[in-house]
Amino acid sequence: MILGLLMVLSSLCQAAVPVLHAGEDPRVLLAKSAAATKHDVANIRVMTIAELVRGKPAVMLGGGRVESCYGPPTTDHNLREAVDRIERAMAYLEYEKALAHVQVAEDSIRCLSTPADAQRISRLFYLKGLIAFEFGEKERTNQAFDIAFSIDPELVWDEYFPPDARPVFDAVALQLNERPVIKIDISPIPEDGFVWVDGRRLDVAHGLISLRPGAHLIQVVGQAMTSHWLTVKSPKTSSKNPSGHPRLIVPSALTQAAIIWSTQEEKRPIFDVVLSVLYDPDVVVYFSINGVLVSHRVGTDSWEELKIPSGFSTGGNTRLVAGRTLMWAGLSVSAGGMLLTSSSWLQASAAARKAEGAEAWADFSRNKIEYDAAIDRMSIGRWVTVGGLVALAGGVGLQYDDLPFFGERVAATWIPFGGAKHLGGMLVVTGW
Repeated sequence: MILGLLMVLSSLCQAAVPVLHAGEDPRVLLAKSAAATKHDVANIRVMTIAELVRGKPAVMLGGGRVESCYGPPTTDHNLREAVDRIERAMAYLEYEKALAHVQVAEDSIRCLSTPADAQRISRLFYLKGLIAFEFGEKERTNQAFDIAFSIDPELVWDEYFPPDARPVFDAVALQLNERPVIKIDISPIPEDGFVWVDGRRLDVAHGLISLRPGAHLIQVVGQAMTSHWLTVKSPKTSSKNPSGHPRLIVPSALTQAAIIWSTQEEKRPIFDVVLSVLYDPDVVVYFSINGVLVSHRVGTDSWEELKIPSGFSTGGNTRLVAGRTLMWAGLSVSAGGMLLTSSSWLQASAAARKAEGAEAWADFSRNKIEYDAAIDRMSIGRWVTVGGLVALAGGVGLQYDDLPFFGERVAATWIPFGGAKHLGGMLVVTGW
């Protein structure tokens, strides 16, 4: 029953129609997309490129595997502290404790959000190899030394440690040098044209990097830097990988600017490669750019521009003009209200003083009438001020989304609708 429920939930998630954008107002885009695609608003999911790729792991096609981060971001400081704890535990021959710190350090490596220190990572696996040797685990010793050499081919034996494991260490070094270099295709190419591999910055302007078989840490800058453990093996040719080069697909390498690729013939295939690891074949994905919607069926070369119905306004400029008009009108009205309030208060104070000093009933009655009239004007001024401030706040909210108020987020959106004969709109304020 639980499995069936999960399958239902999964199918519901897949049923949502994705509409990608680069920072448009979600509410306006939702209405625009529904009008253009004929899908129900409830079945449309509007998201940015950043939301599309957030938390999505990298994928390796042919010739290896890849492990991505599933925890919070870490820095070299976290790794340095973990390695220091391993060294201290080993100094006191506390190998069980040292092994626990090794696991923590390994978990932090694939979540690094800053360029890696290759020598520190190599040192970690060198220590792991020594610990495995102490436990009599020959295979784990070989694997750890292998990773240590893959990360830092210049690694040398530390004479501080007993030489018992030295023969295994030297044998792994010889094997590594005999391995052939393998070219790996990276998709998409990061915006800056570089990736970090084992702590070294490599140019991937042509989309290829060369690595020896073994474990490597690859770091890619997209929305932010993401790290991935890459285990390179001999490549295999397949229908998805006709070139024979292993292909590493890193969705997080996409930035917001990549939305423009949906209109560029030479970039569209790369976009489709990324979408193919995020969606099932034949799923239709929409892209909103420059006032039009581009429709694409995943796994095909079908790209089509959709026309927005003439009775629908996108509301981009309307929202800005409405916001500015409302803001300045509110400012003027509130300023006028405050002026009326202050002048009426002065008049009421003057009339009150005259009434207190009046010696005749006629003078008192005249000043009392002036006082009451001034109090009425002051009350009107207060309400005018409040109304102006409300209009001012609404105008600012129309222009600037996500305003911080007492730790909450406030957003206001003007959604116009109608056709040639009837024009209206709706002000939506959320987050109070």
